Amino acid sequence: MRLASFTDCMYMDLNNTEVEAITMPVVSVSKQTGVELEEAAQKHATIALWMPYYSSFDFNVILLWVMAIGTFVLAGVWAGNDSFGTEHSYLQAQDDSEGNASKWQMESQTITQGGAVAFLVIASGSLLLLYFFLDTAFYVVLMGLFSLGAVQALAAALAPLCSWLLPHQTLHPPIGQIPAHAVLSLGISLGVVAVWLVFRSYAWAWVLQDLLGISLIVMVLRQFRLPDIKVACVLLPLSFFYDIFWVFIQPYLTHGDSVMVKVATGGDQHWQLPMLLIVPAFHLSPATGPVILGFGDILLPGLLGVYSRTFDLYHNLDIWQSYFWPTVVGYAVGLMLTYLALWFEIGGSQGQPALLYLIPCTLGLTLLLAMSRKHLTLMCSHGAFATCESGDSVPDLEANAELQDSGDTRLLAPSC
Repeated sequence: MRLASFTDCMYMDLNNTEVEAITMPVVSVSKQTGVELEEAAQKHATIALWMPYYSSFDFNVILLWVMAIGTFVLAGVWAGNDSFGTEHSYLQAQDDSEGNASKWQMESQTITQGGAVAFLVIASGSLLLLYFFLDTAFYVVLMGLFSLGAVQALAAALAPLCSWLLPHQTLHPPIGQIPAHAVLSLGISLGVVAVWLVFRSYAWAWVLQDLLGISLIVMVLRQFRLPDIKVACVLLPLSFFYDIFWVFIQPYLTHGDSVMVKVATGGDQHWQLPMLLIVPAFHLSPATGPVILGFGDILLPGLLGVYSRTFDLYHNLDIWQSYFWPTVVGYAVGLMLTYLALWFEIGGSQGQPALLYLIPCTLGLTLLLAMSRKHLTLMCSHGAFATCESGDSVPDLEANAELQDSGDTRLLAPSC
């Protein structure tokens, strides 16, 4: 879970000491350019070295920033609506046996405080496993798992669109009745993943990888949710220290490379692991390169975004009383601070732990707003859904709306 820029040069059969001893101009060129230079030299052409001015800024940084924020908003709105709709329809089903849940709502699992701790332990173990045992077989397994998850995620994302294109149409194969939109969304997903697998080494393949990655992020955030702000205050600070340790502290303790950086850049083989969003440089320059952002840098703050969105919906909060949109702003600011830290190489040039900046700007802002609005107790005791233990009561949304209209920022908790 890091943001980084690949700016390391490739030293052709030379170590760092030998490179420093070179005093003559040296340039690395592609094979095709080398052939052209060799042909020109045979014709007694004059060959000279010229280094143009290169900017150290590339617009790929802006594109990745927009992609990350867009994914955060899309997942927050979609997953938040899922959580609100599922919970609200369940409570209404106490009086109405049918309920009104949408067919596109995805069942979610609640993350507990113990689960939050276990997640960080498993994440650290997985990181070490990839660092020490990443080989061809392991890489193939990872690609297979990613491909299976990507097919499911993209199919789920396309299902509403395909249903709109093919409403109320079904197929009747021997195995039974199948909705036509399900076949269409699955077919498109299989095709996209297959094209990416075959052409993933091509320059344009990053577009498909990012599309599949965004689909996976959205699906995960639709499947997991925070029950209250207390779990967020366990999971996110632990993630904050996890990121700092593996990027800054671990290399200092071991006097070696950062395990997280090494894994994110594909190890010694430089395999492109499908665990991050990537945008290549738009112009060639010694000072620029592809920028990457790990899935976890969207997923972990995204859990808070989903919680905030659900809280807004359940308590009928308008945009001025919202918690979700300030969280979006905080995420955008935190990501921008990560870019600035990367630009000025704060802590070194090995990359930046994005959660170092994202967690304070999202969770910190949410807690400050909740305390100033006197909502923190409600967030801790009842969570986003504000249900009683018996599940037989919901907050009075009309009364909450009247309080807000009168300028009162308090919320009415359910009467248990």
